[in-house]
Amino acid sequence: MRNKIIITPHRLHEIEDRTDLMFICDSQEVEEVKSHLPKGRARGFSSYFVKVEDGDYSEVYGLDYGIVPYLYKWVYKIEWGLV
Repeated sequence: MRNKIIITPHRLHEIEDRTDLMFICDSQEVEEVKSHLPKGRARGFSSYFVKVEDGDYSEVYGLDYGIVPYLYKWVYKIEWGLV
């Protein structure tokens, strides 16, 4: 079995009203998020939007570039699991 990673693009304005997502841009918190993600493209973002359920990340979006969440920017929903 191996990890399957699906990265789906969205515009930030599509998720801007989601109150269940936290914006993570502090370098130590970003490293913590990255440690839960599979290696590769999923770890290539400098900031993330995350949803936490039961002490784990249930949804993760990587911000295209930088740490300023302008609404015109792209975010990428990251989904992974064993296949």
